[in-house]
Amino acid sequence: MTPKQEQFIREYLIDANATQAAIRCGYSEKTAYSQGQRLLKNVEVAAAIDAAMQKRAFKTEITAERVLKEIACMAFYDPAELIEIERSPEADEALENAQLSDDGKVITGIRCAQDIKYLPESIRRAIVGWSYDRNQNFTIKLADKSKAIDQLARHLSLYNDKLEVSGVEALADRLARAGKRDD
Repeated sequence: MTPKQEQFIREYLIDANATQAAIRCGYSEKTAYSQGQRLLKNVEVAAAIDAAMQKRAFKTEITAERVLKEIACMAFYDPAELIEIERSPEADEALENAQLSDDGKVITGIRCAQDIKYLPESIRRAIVGWSYDRNQNFTIKLADKSKAIDQLARHLSLYNDKLEVSGVEALADRLARAGKRDD
């Protein structure tokens, strides 16, 4: 493999953009697109890119299974679990005089960022942000359930995005038969 091909591989791994990788390797902007595509079709370059991506995925522990589990957490969380959370009175001094449930836990809503740690893990994973509004009420931003469900549906091929046209052949046959009748 040439040094320029090795440089292309390193550059491609930055953003997975063949054109930009080719430009950063020194190819002209006019030919960068075609050079990038040519390099991606090169068997040695493609194999090296694939190996490097697999190594990076192993190193970062990013797998398709882990990504799907995370999307599933965002798709199937129950917002009702955010309304009441259980915590021990020892964990929060403000709860010392609060009324306890039968099992000795205090049930309250989410009042601040520290309360997030009392939520079940599946719900915590669905929280994508938090802040305070202008009245100093604590607010949380949850993952978009419909987007996550859409991603899972596409992964499972639940959508039929292909348009099948079958009437054209039948129309041609009918026209041919009609033409024979006129003769």
